[in-house]
Amino acid sequence: MKRIFFVLALMAAGTALRAQSLGGEYRLKRIVPVEGRQGIAADSNYYYVSGSTALYKYDKQGRLVAENEHPFEGLPLEANHLGDIDVWNGELYAGIETFEDGKGENIQVAVYDADNLKWKRSIDWDPESGQVEVSGLAVDRDNDMVWMSDWVDGRYRLRKALDDKKDQSYVLYNLSQEQLAHTLFPLGELHKDQVRAIAEENGFINAHKRESQDICFVPNGDYAAFIESYTGRHYPPGDFVDTQGNVLGRHKGIIRYTIGQRRGLGLALPAPLYVCKKDPESNTVTLCPNDQLNSTVVRVTEFNWLSIAAPAEPLHAAAKIRYNMHQAPCTVEVLPGGDVQLTFDTPQRAVTPGQAAVIYDGDTVLGGGRII
Repeated sequence: MKRIFFVLALMAAGTALRAQSLGGEYRLKRIVPVEGRQGIAADSNYYYVSGSTALYKYDKQGRLVAENEHPFEGLPLEANHLGDIDVWNGELYAGIETFEDGKGENIQVAVYDADNLKWKRSIDWDPESGQVEVSGLAVDRDNDMVWMSDWVDGRYRLRKALDDKKDQSYVLYNLSQEQLAHTLFPLGELHKDQVRAIAEENGFINAHKRESQDICFVPNGDYAAFIESYTGRHYPPGDFVDTQGNVLGRHKGIIRYTIGQRRGLGLALPAPLYVCKKDPESNTVTLCPNDQLNSTVVRVTEFNWLSIAAPAEPLHAAAKIRYNMHQAPCTVEVLPGGDVQLTFDTPQRAVTPGQAAVIYDGDTVLGGGRII
């Protein structure tokens, strides 16, 4: 039998089978309109085609000779979606799953009678394989095995910009897959000097405009006054205290201080102290020595897994706990309830509740959440 090469072409009437072998070249021989578009298999006498919810069998003249529009009946695991297929020794093998919200469950290989397309048995797919949905399938005739290719989660991935100094991935961790699907980053592979050159070539008046620093929409730099004006809430003065609760002086409102801050406290102290905690309920700002600012374990809530699904086992990655820092190696573990624990290889200074912790695998953003 001559080799036959199948090419799928989506058509209004269904899928077309196109095939002809001419040595090492392939040319269109004829078109056979068929139902389904998920997978195609062939033996010496028939073509087999899978749709998302049905199986079809055609003779070599393209005539439909059998179909199964209820392929999930009798399966040991609930299913609603068919994937790729292969045929061998009078049996049709199909990747089957329950597919909802972009995720595949109850993955199995269902075996059908190639004669009438009726279900015969199923082969459970080991969940430990990491398979997230049915993909390409092939029967290994020599080793009596069924292979299924890995589909990489079907997710869009967010990666860092080429210009590390201008990378904004840290603040984009909370994007959804739907948002990423409709987002373009046209400057992601350019350095700032290249962008300026393009702007100058096209006559942009801001080609050499001075870059804004800090919060661009607070021109005078008084972000605390902006927050009070924007929220309509006043943040009154309160006490500076040490870690034992002793009052050290008065502060000007807790929103005017950041974790790790030493300068601008307005206190005359015998030794340097740093902001290590802010308590809105008591309106106190706690100060401590520098060596008490380091943390190894950080808990993160409201975590958004962006480029991968939440891992079942701890993984080693890297994280940023503030915008302007290098990624720090850490072990990432998903806790019961969905929070994430980061255990850093080395202690991190001034971990700040409320700020974002963002996880990276190289230049890929795995996800992020809010430090608590």
